[in-house]
Amino acid sequence: MDHLISLGHEKIALIGGRRDVNSTYTKRVTYRSCLRKHGIEFSQDDIVETPEYSVECGLQVMDGIFDSGKPLPTAVIAINDFMAMGIVQSIRRHGLLIPEDISILSFDDTFIAEAETPRLTSVGYNYDRFANTLVDTAILAIEGKNTPKMQLIPPKLMIRESTAER
Repeated sequence: MDHLISLGHEKIALIGGRRDVNSTYTKRVTYRSCLRKHGIEFSQDDIVETPEYSVECGLQVMDGIFDSGKPLPTAVIAINDFMAMGIVQSIRRHGLLIPEDISILSFDDTFIAEAETPRLTSVGYNYDRFANTLVDTAILAIEGKNTPKMQLIPPKLMIRESTAER
């Protein structure tokens, strides 16, 4: 959110996920908090819940946003890289450009983020560090040693070509 807002975006849609999924819930709370922090008005229309996290679902939701006749977002945050692919397809089908007309940011920073054109700005979870931490914790547990109750692995924003100044 801070990255998109720093680029001048105020009409930012958050697309995907179900509110009963903790990570999605956390992203929604952070989204609203960030808008409030920057004095940007929140609209319930800018958060779209989806039953799936797929390319097809991203395409359908973004098509629905185009078909609604409501003002388009200047930036879209996709709940994952798969949904971002569908959103990109819809934007292109409607004759708009990324990031010139609509910026896209996604979560997960999988191989898809690097393979998409333009390459997706994405929040990654440092999977290597996550895996190593899991293995180290499992070894400690097997050895009967105390393990930390919580270990935070901070995400990292990978800025690529899918976001630009408004």
